[in-house]
Amino acid sequence: MPSDKEGQENPLRSLMNVRMPKPASEEFIRVQDEYLKERNAERGITDIAGLKPVSSDERMYIWQGDIGLMVCKSHRETFYGIVGVQNITSL
Repeated sequence: MPSDKEGQENPLRSLMNVRMPKPASEEFIRVQDEYLKERNAERGITDIAGLKPVSSDERMYIWQGDIGLMVCKSHRETFYGIVGVQNITSL
């Protein structure tokens, strides 16, 4: 087992993503949740409530970052989704 944090995280992530197709134990879920909460706190979460919409349409936001680190809670019944765009040279 690697002694450094990054070296230990890779096998842990593999174990969390690949496991037998049966219910996980309560302890496994608890440890996994604690680990993921700690990782989220380290990496930072972006809440859409803290962003400003574009001036042409209040329903549209432009944000660059890891989509897995964004929290979006719709205040309406309809959620329009998130569009990921890569390698744009101009908008």
